[in-house]
Amino acid sequence: MTTRRIAIASLAALAVVGFAAGCKGTTTGAAGGGASAGTGGTASSAPAVAPKDALVASTKQLSQTSYHYTITSTGLTGSGASDPASKSASMSMSGAQQGTSMKLDLIKVDTDIYLKMDAGQLNSQLGVSPDKWMHIDAAAMGANNSVLSFPGGGDTDVNGLLAGVVNVQSTDGKTLTGTLDLTKATGNSAVSADALSKAGAKAKAVPFTAVLDDQGRLSSLKIDGSGIQDGLTVNMTFTDYGKPAGISKPDSSSVVEAPDTVQKMFQQK
Repeated sequence: MTTRRIAIASLAALAVVGFAAGCKGTTTGAAGGGASAGTGGTASSAPAVAPKDALVASTKQLSQTSYHYTITSTGLTGSGASDPASKSASMSMSGAQQGTSMKLDLIKVDTDIYLKMDAGQLNSQLGVSPDKWMHIDAAAMGANNSVLSFPGGGDTDVNGLLAGVVNVQSTDGKTLTGTLDLTKATGNSAVSADALSKAGAKAKAVPFTAVLDDQGRLSSLKIDGSGIQDGLTVNMTFTDYGKPAGISKPDSSSVVEAPDTVQKMFQQK
């Protein structure tokens, strides 16, 4: 595989991981700060919530209601929506790595993944037609479909990142800061042994900042990995909780089955 082909595979895998990070949430933890909004008591009468508990609780709505999100990460930018009730999600992402530009559009409805990809001059090498949606059956991929694990099953990237929370502080109850131990990250957020070896001790103390909205829901999350690699950051925002996601399958006339080259590329971690 050429360097440029590796770049395409890496970008594609990052895009799907980003997609999962944006379109899934965790059901772990107690209800967030929004629970007090509908009560008659005053803010001062509510017991204080530990910052780490508030962080975990802030992601609960990501698995219960629809929302929109954005994600940027080292040359990648994307946006999309999720509707956990219908097990659907969508995303558009573009970016470049090692001089290779790429654009991806993804739609997830239950176990059906629809992908539209434009990899420029590599389209022919990959067997990709940029005007066609490629269908991938995530369920048929078995144990190798971890990067295609979307709403309705398994751990999520946000939850996987939070598995490595070392400490959390907050002065106002809304802006939370702390560090992540990436050696403890799980699911799609799990870091390869090779990458952890290269990062060394720095992988155990990666700074993050999370911001909660007025109802205690996760509004933004920034992971600062610049200490491991220059410019390495992940920024996510979550908005429009409860609003229609507007996700539907593409017209069947524009859908083809994904070639093996694409399916194998997306199976890479």
